[in-house]
Amino acid sequence: TLRIMKLWHQAVKELNNIERGISEIDFSLDISPVFRVKHDADLASKLEAIPIFSERIRIVDFASRALLSDTALTEAMIKLFGQQEE
Repeated sequence: TLRIMKLWHQAVKELNNIERGISEIDFSLDISPVFRVKHDADLASKLEAIPIFSERIRIVDFASRALLSDTALTEAMIKLFGQQEE
């Protein structure tokens, strides 16, 4: 249907935005350890493996639309993926 086609194109557009954003991250910058993450060369392929109409894509779409506070984004990620083990 037309609705599904629009959703598909929206999801593909967001995935392209994510891939472009990942490629622009400078992992060599010296930052606070609180924000430090390990570089994951497979991140783009992992994002591509998420089914387009899944809840996980919805949070990626939601996060890419506006600047969210760390608290809001963390709460959303915990709801979707569970508590991160340290």
